Amino acid sequence: MSPSLVAASYIPFHLKLCDLRRSTTTERPCFPLIHCTASRQSPALGKSTHYRPNSWCNDYIQSLTVNSPVEEKDQTRRIVLLKERIRKVICEKKEVEEQLRLIDHLQQLGVAYHFKDDIKDALASIHASLEDIISLQQKDTDVHVTALLFRLFRENGFSITDEKEVILQEAMDFTTRKLRDLLDQGSITEPGLKQKVSHALELPLNWRLERLHARWFIQLCSQSNKDECSMINPVLLEFAKLDFNRVQDTHKKELSKLSRWWSDLGLAQRLPFFRDRLMANYLWTVGCAFEPEYWSFREIETQANCFIALLDDVYDVHGNLEELEIFTDAIERLPEALFSGRLQHSKRSCLSTKWSHEKYTPTVGEYLENGWISGSGHIFLTNAYCMSPYLTKTDLENFRTYTRFLQWSSMNFRLCNDLVEMGRSDGPSVIHCLMQEKDVLEAEAREMIKEMIMANWRAMNGDRVNYTNMFEENFKICAINLNRTAQFFYRGTDRYSEYDSEIKDSVVSLLVEPIYIRTLYRFT
Repeated sequence: MSPSLVAASYIPFHLKLCDLRRSTTTERPCFPLIHCTASRQSPALGKSTHYRPNSWCNDYIQSLTVNSPVEEKDQTRRIVLLKERIRKVICEKKEVEEQLRLIDHLQQLGVAYHFKDDIKDALASIHASLEDIISLQQKDTDVHVTALLFRLFRENGFSITDEKEVILQEAMDFTTRKLRDLLDQGSITEPGLKQKVSHALELPLNWRLERLHARWFIQLCSQSNKDECSMINPVLLEFAKLDFNRVQDTHKKELSKLSRWWSDLGLAQRLPFFRDRLMANYLWTVGCAFEPEYWSFREIETQANCFIALLDDVYDVHGNLEELEIFTDAIERLPEALFSGRLQHSKRSCLSTKWSHEKYTPTVGEYLENGWISGSGHIFLTNAYCMSPYLTKTDLENFRTYTRFLQWSSMNFRLCNDLVEMGRSDGPSVIHCLMQEKDVLEAEAREMIKEMIMANWRAMNGDRVNYTNMFEENFKICAINLNRTAQFFYRGTDRYSEYDSEIKDSVVSLLVEPIYIRTLYRFT
């Protein structure tokens, strides 16, 4: 479905939000006129909120600069040249440790997507000799290489051991304690290493927004000269910088187009009660699939995110129960082909509002069964599934086989949001449900939720091995990236609803300021 068709499918319905009362139809009730105010309290539900205005106006987004056609042509030529040189380096025969470090650098620098087949071939070759390699590593007791081997195999879909995920959690807990002790004691003195340890302790690599980590790692490698980063091929580092800026230009152009679309709709002016968050909505899609070939997914999903935010705020903070029941009924009458995902979301959101109105606290099971859909993660992943450039008819027919993975990811999306939402919404949250059902205090309920999140992460990590095809691999990576993005927006505070300095800095580094480039290596 084209982006314009998706937009058209949304626009007629949502633009009628303030006009439905004018309908002369008497067969079915119409949605009452909403009085739009920036801060509103529903008399039926006692809900109120006041969101900060949008920090990134259309004029500012349109002012973002990109390379001129001449500059773009020159940089593209340079990228092609460097890319071919790096491909040759990947394919060269080398020691296992050197090959693993190279692949790790490709991934952390954010350029591994250029060399998917080469990386797969290199890892497959290592995997074929796995028993001999593991035996040798046990004799040498090189824990770093062993851990790197394990991580790269798992990230790229290769099975490696029968270790259970709980054992891996215990290993992570042990390592975290030891590293924190070393950092607190001042035992780590090398600046680059100290920065990497602090970065890892703040948030695990597997939970980080890939593009943000890539920029951080590029900058770390550019300034470090004493540790592992100094071992990075200067050609690879230059390529990573050029590619980052090239992709950033692609994102700026997409964002500019979406900002014009959103500004022309005028919904933020006509319905100012909801969160006007175009930049954040686009950043969600970059977090899930940043590669240039996923432009259509980012465009359609950003549009969907804008309307999901509107729907959420209609249900959570604006409409009363009578209005919302009529609103949901109106959605049910829309063509299912266009709104099946949104219909499920609206029904589940309406149920949450009904629970709030009736002062009913659902069981944990009831809440989670409703919550993984009301959180809208399934809409995000369904769009990602259908917009994949690798999608085949067979894959489309097999959509139901990925239900578990979709549910794990969507559930974490909901749980991460609940950890920061309590107190902002009057509806029930999983924290309330756990406190009542388990008879525990809020702090203990929060720890239970964190363990639920970890359990879902373990399930997703364990289900990443032995991908059957490129489509399955990309879909599961997107689902994991949805969780990484949720961690970014909902870690400690609600960065989606209330812009803080971290999200502003992240937007600038990802979508505004390019990386300074000084050519490090020249060849012909």
